[in-house]
Amino acid sequence: MGTYKCCIFFTRRFALSDASTPGDVRALFTHHAVGAPYMGADELRRYLTANGDEDADIDMAEQIVDRILQERSRTPRFGRPTLTVDDFHHFLFSEDLNPPICHSKEVYHDMNAPLSHYFIYTGHNSYLTGNQLSSDCSDIPIIKALQVGVRVIELDMWPNSSKDDVNILHGRTLTAPVSLIKCLKSIKEYAFVASPYPVIITLEDHLTSNLQEKVAKMVLEVFGDILYYPESKHLQEFPSPEALKGRVILSTKPPKEYLESKVGSMKDKDIESQFTKGENEEAAWGIEVPDIQDEMQSAVKQHENDTLYTQRDVEEDDEKKTCQHHPLEYKHLITIKAGKPKGATVDALKGDPDKVRRLSLSEQELAKVAARHGRNIVRFTHKNLLRIYPKGTRFNSSNYNPFLGWVHGAQMVAFNMQGHGRSLWLMHGFFKANGGCGYVKKPDFMMQTCPDGNVFNPKADLPVKKTLKVKVYMGEGWQSDFKQTYFDTYSPPDFYAKVGIAGVPSDSVMKKTRAVEDSWVPVWEEEFVFPLTVPEIALLRVEVHEYDVSDDDFGGQAALPVSELRPGIRTVPLFDHKGLKFKSVKLLMRIGDAILRPAPGAAVNRPHQRRGLNLKYRVDKGHGPWSVYASSEAGTMRPEWERARAAVRGSAHAPLFVGDEDMGAVTLLKKWVHFGYIGLWTGQSFTKMNDRFLEDVSAAADGEGKDARLLVACGEGLRSLIAVRMLYDDGYRNVAWLAGGFSKCVDGDFADVEGESKLQYATVGGVSYIFLQILLLLRVVK
Repeated sequence: MGTYKCCIFFTRRFALSDASTPGDVRALFTHHAVGAPYMGADELRRYLTANGDEDADIDMAEQIVDRILQERSRTPRFGRPTLTVDDFHHFLFSEDLNPPICHSKEVYHDMNAPLSHYFIYTGHNSYLTGNQLSSDCSDIPIIKALQVGVRVIELDMWPNSSKDDVNILHGRTLTAPVSLIKCLKSIKEYAFVASPYPVIITLEDHLTSNLQEKVAKMVLEVFGDILYYPESKHLQEFPSPEALKGRVILSTKPPKEYLESKVGSMKDKDIESQFTKGENEEAAWGIEVPDIQDEMQSAVKQHENDTLYTQRDVEEDDEKKTCQHHPLEYKHLITIKAGKPKGATVDALKGDPDKVRRLSLSEQELAKVAARHGRNIVRFTHKNLLRIYPKGTRFNSSNYNPFLGWVHGAQMVAFNMQGHGRSLWLMHGFFKANGGCGYVKKPDFMMQTCPDGNVFNPKADLPVKKTLKVKVYMGEGWQSDFKQTYFDTYSPPDFYAKVGIAGVPSDSVMKKTRAVEDSWVPVWEEEFVFPLTVPEIALLRVEVHEYDVSDDDFGGQAALPVSELRPGIRTVPLFDHKGLKFKSVKLLMRIGDAILRPAPGAAVNRPHQRRGLNLKYRVDKGHGPWSVYASSEAGTMRPEWERARAAVRGSAHAPLFVGDEDMGAVTLLKKWVHFGYIGLWTGQSFTKMNDRFLEDVSAAADGEGKDARLLVACGEGLRSLIAVRMLYDDGYRNVAWLAGGFSKCVDGDFADVEGESKLQYATVGGVSYIFLQILLLLRVVK
């Protein structure tokens, strides 16, 4: 019971009951447990196999069962460990055991293609701890970026105040510097903690030739043999990530003359005016990701005027004019030569057939050229690298829509990793693909050139390639990770979920559920359908918010690659606005259709198809006839008087339990107790397990062997479950059971019934039979 204070003298109480297990989970459990009230390791293994986990074996299933029982502090009373439907729900709602994406820690893309064939996890101004104007520079943001799998680190190199050493800072701002050597050592230490694939260091060079020589010595001293640089002057094709595994490479513009500049000359008032001109330091997560078509149209209409970044955008002098001023060793260490276009961007996109390079464009420059020359960009990125960086007015370290670059093949979509917001959420989600290694191979269609010379057109109207269905069942964990009054002061939160797609413009959309009032464990059970034209690069977006009269509160988010979603009911962990995973907050969702497919080798279970079952009819079309093996006495034996009253004509009799003929003292005492409590009222005898049950079934199968299609029936349906388990363990694979037993039958369920009574009343004996006859006489029952 949750208690909330209202005013001074009053309190409000709210029940904190757990949400019930969703109906789809119960149906899934019943299907794979073959109708039994429990699920063993073998049934769980079949469930895992049927839902895409091809490597699942009995040992894995047993470990899962043991772990679930341990987590729920439940010890099986007897026999082998088994799961109840609530245990199964606990398993499905476990992030570790039931994650939403495939290959969560496995690199499975082909890593032997050139670097230009991959999207690369790229940082911008990786050394900044906060905004672009006044935050500190440090190696800590670099370390954090490498720890989450970022593969491209950007460093801005400037002379220190005495001009005898190299600092890393954002030039002409009030950012406090950090030494280059400290950053290089941190990069070496953390380069491969999250991924073994190459780290690319992009250098913004503002150094004199003597300091460039010093940088070359630092780099060689720190990285040693793991530093890769080519033997040839120009590369005709970039190496592959696999070939560069465990290596560090440098990328920068060709050396140029050091331009005199005053570091730290910007005043506090200048910073304030720049923030006024640019974007405010408001909560960036509240801003929706802009549509890339709108971005391109806007860029065509207006020109960028980033006065603060003019120096960074000045093109370097021609290499032939400046190389004589710089040490050969520094130039030789540059593997990926970079630059900005000297003239028209369209001309720079033509490329050079004899060498590959990296081109850098701001997000606005990209939007402008993409509006009219999208295919030229795609063609350029077949062999060359394209780096996109945030526009100069993003002083608060916000970001742009990364799909602006990705749909045009840009490999290095550079982001401010120290920022936060929806755009960065998409970046984090995109690089969860391919085991989180920081390299995601482009779809084949983005790298193909048609016979007529055409390439992928990002603006083309494409047909729907895939329809993604998503159902949001419920969520939990907020009560563990948040204070009771975090969302609402006077009541539990009113959560709603937003579900959508990020991708090409035609695929991008967001939808939302209703708000569930006053519940820490909201249950929505709402389904959404998303037609996708380019599912290969699409992301599934999920957000949870708490409804408020003024501004809604943020409750978590996740972005997942559509190409790696695992079909079925899965657990989706949620992350905070900075991209850090909550400890407990998660959603239970279904990916794809709710299709219950029989697991390979699983017993057939059709408890909902009772009508029309007999030897002359089919359980359902296309599955052939079923043999009925009827036992009674609550799933045991049928005495002759009962079979004489009613039986399915032609059914075989293979009792699971038989009468106990033992006349020992203990047995006689048991029989007397049984008669007083059960036999007198129901007419049932004291029984024991039939040791010849399997032999009786085999004989009744009339030579069909283990391929016989068996329908096991009993009085109430309970002991049929035991029979089904025994038959399956003995090798029978086509086994079904009659849900509820004969007592649940109605007229017409079996077309050919012999005997004087109705089939549903044939199990009634003893004193109960007298009462039944009275009820039939009074027409209380029919």
